[in-house]
Amino acid sequence: MKINDNIAKEFTKYMIKYPDLYKNLAYTIYKEIEQDIKNPIILDLGSGPGLINKEIKNLLPDSVILSLDESIKMLKNAEKYQYNPNNKFINSILSIAENLPLKSDSIDILVSRFSLSYWKNPKKAILEINRVIKPGGKFVLEILNKKFPKWKLFLIKIHMYINFAGSNVVKYHIDAYNNAYNIDQVILLLKSGGFNISRRKGYPKGWKYKIIATKTKT
Repeated sequence: MKINDNIAKEFTKYMIKYPDLYKNLAYTIYKEIEQDIKNPIILDLGSGPGLINKEIKNLLPDSVILSLDESIKMLKNAEKYQYNPNNKFINSILSIAENLPLKSDSIDILVSRFSLSYWKNPKKAILEINRVIKPGGKFVLEILNKKFPKWKLFLIKIHMYINFAGSNVVKYHIDAYNNAYNIDQVILLLKSGGFNISRRKGYPKGWKYKIIATKTKT
């Protein structure tokens, strides 16, 4: 789906209703940062409206957060909603997962929430992610579950309409599920790209799951 100004605004307006989704993920990132790293560099891959950035900054005020998305509309919308003149933490990068315009071994922790469904070449993207993460650095991946029952997905669709998500936002989410992966597929993908699996969390047929992977030290 091509993102225009209206879709970007609709998406942000809807997702901002669920801050706990972002707070929980931000806390996971906080726990994964080594204590001796005083100014962690964090990349939010597929940042969308940038809602995770605010929560990360609350927990890690000295962190440097990079927001990367393939939609200029989403990035501009994120800057509008999340920019704080006293503490600028939106550092926007317009690009895709398969081409990260960053130096090798430069990122302490990379987080990606639900963007895997939209990567055109997941194998290439994982190798690129591995390249930019520092040896021993972490990759926190939150993923929609391919095995989530269709009837429950239908209920989510109804819930979204009831909560005024808008047809474009509903379609965006449903498309993501149609292109989702199961946990075994993702673990295999990560291992083939040079990552060790540190932890995984989620139910076999839950709506999402989380994987924390560590870049292999050489």
